[in-house]
Amino acid sequence: MLNRSTLLSFDAGQYVYRMGDAPGGIYGLVSGNVGILSGPFSETPQLMQLGRPGAWTGEGSYITRQPRLIELQAKLPTIMMYLPLDQMDKMTFLNPQVIRNFSMIMIHTIGVLLRIVNDLQLVDPARRIAATLDRARMQYLIELPITQAVLGEMSCATRRQASIVLKEFSENG
Repeated sequence: MLNRSTLLSFDAGQYVYRMGDAPGGIYGLVSGNVGILSGPFSETPQLMQLGRPGAWTGEGSYITRQPRLIELQAKLPTIMMYLPLDQMDKMTFLNPQVIRNFSMIMIHTIGVLLRIVNDLQLVDPARRIAATLDRARMQYLIELPITQAVLGEMSCATRRQASIVLKEFSENG
């Protein structure tokens, strides 16, 4: 896999790929951070999750051969490993068991999505914000590259609610 991949660098704010882009390969986060954005095609995609070094994404195109359903945007200067779709096909032709390895990326993605759904079902805004911070920190272990407004969006709360809750968390240590 390493011999078939290339390293790519992205500046903060640069998109790795956008919703609706042609099918392509998978990306592994080496360093930096990416935001994972999604939403209906008729609306502006919203930040749903932050990536973590070592994680891979983009498997949907490999499986479906359909356009991208999410967006990846570098939040910090970022380095990603890219395995092109044609190389994925060559690997699975040589060893069909490799399909399971690529499918495990989707299983991980489903786990993250289930966690997001669970977090957003919490009624108390402070608990939703705490769960969102916990999920994001689990994925990215240093300072989070998001604003209070974005934290509010990610947790179905307002920027004001996020600000109040963060102040309370800070005061409580």
